[in-house]
Amino acid sequence: MLGPDAYDRMAANTDPLSVSNFELSQYADNYFQYDDQNRVTGEIVRGGALSYAFEYHESPNANDSPNDWHRRTIETRPDGSLNRVYTNRIGQVLLREFRDGNDRWITVNRYNDQFDKISHAHPSAVATYDESANDLSVVLHADQGLIERTEYSHKTVPTEKSPATGPPNRSSTAVLEPRSGSANTVTRLTRYWA
Repeated sequence: MLGPDAYDRMAANTDPLSVSNFELSQYADNYFQYDDQNRVTGEIVRGGALSYAFEYHESPNANDSPNDWHRRTIETRPDGSLNRVYTNRIGQVLLREFRDGNDRWITVNRYNDQFDKISHAHPSAVATYDESANDLSVVLHADQGLIERTEYSHKTVPTEKSPATGPPNRSSTAVLEPRSGSANTVTRLTRYWA
């Protein structure tokens, strides 16, 4: 993808009508590479100043649970840090891990049977996880961290043939309460009802 400035830089050095893909990548604001399944495997930004790589892996054991991972995507960033993202069968993020050297920050989402997000654990609450488990077997810190919880009430219960009608009913405000009796740990609970 060439913006006006990138096009002008390229036109000053080569014939824009006969440029090869490789030459184009040297000027492009964003240049994408794809695999045979049309997934982005690489992105070159600002004429090669930054380069990102993407890997994909499908879970061999996933089922239809909203909290089982189906796809893992790993983004390798220009500085060598990694974003590892696990998504469920409809593409909702279950777990995101940012790793920079030995440091890592993990956030976790959980969903109910209607695929509504019912909890979001911040990095301060997440100790570790196990990729070999369908549900990632997330381990939370017992005495620290922020977890946001949300409750919903649907007018109709979705089925395979009939999804829930419209968004969940909403009416409430956030309530803060300690988790596991610790003063250092907070759970934020939001309730939605009719």
